[in-house]
Amino acid sequence: MTQQERDRTRLREFIIDEAVTCTPTTLSSGEESDFYIDLRQVTMSCYGSPMVGRMMLDLVDDLDFEAVGGMTLGADPVAAAMMHATTEDVRPFDVFVVRKEPKTHGMAHAIEGPSIKNRRVLIVDDVVTTGRSAVEAVITAQNAGAEVVAVASVVRRGTAHLLAPEIEHRTLFTLRDLGLEPPPPVKPHKWSWKDIQVVSHHEIRDRVILLCPGPDCDLWYQAPHEFNADLGLLKKHAKEHIRKAHREEESPDG
Repeated sequence: MTQQERDRTRLREFIIDEAVTCTPTTLSSGEESDFYIDLRQVTMSCYGSPMVGRMMLDLVDDLDFEAVGGMTLGADPVAAAMMHATTEDVRPFDVFVVRKEPKTHGMAHAIEGPSIKNRRVLIVDDVVTTGRSAVEAVITAQNAGAEVVAVASVVRRGTAHLLAPEIEHRTLFTLRDLGLEPPPPVKPHKWSWKDIQVVSHHEIRDRVILLCPGPDCDLWYQAPHEFNADLGLLKKHAKEHIRKAHREEESPDG
């Protein structure tokens, strides 16, 4: 068994033992769940953090980036674990923190840490459910002048993500990997482009996001502000997504 395989087995067991609580819970997305995954019990522990760092680096080994970060608080220990798991000779990179709201004093930063302007960055998160935190982190980083190469998470438990092929979402574990039931479908129905959720962000984001609620669907699309008015471009991309990703269901024009 390789070191990577040992890490994966041990980390999976540690997450199940320490982070999963089988108690009815309301998630930050507002969804109800029979269990809760508090991954900070793992990412902030002296035993789990090194494994998280090594495995996340393995997950994105083929990607070229100069900084790692995401929405506070879940992303912070993940990014730090990755930074400590690398070496200056092999792959040095900085860590940054995306604030939920910009500071109202001092320099009013939306992002803390070394500047990411004109740099390639990786957005990380601990547990992805709806993908909204990751989306906001992507947009904030782009607004700061960074090029986002991908999104990477430790656990993916949700059904909706980001709808643009140029930004990939990778994850170490799904609910199936952890022996937990996968999330139920949104509802039993035939697909059409109307199933795509259009999510508007507040003014500083200056974007509109499409999130696909389909089970195990990892795609998203970000539309520039100038297309917000008629949503025509969003509908076009939503139909194309349904046509390709959910081909076996109802025609998007049906």
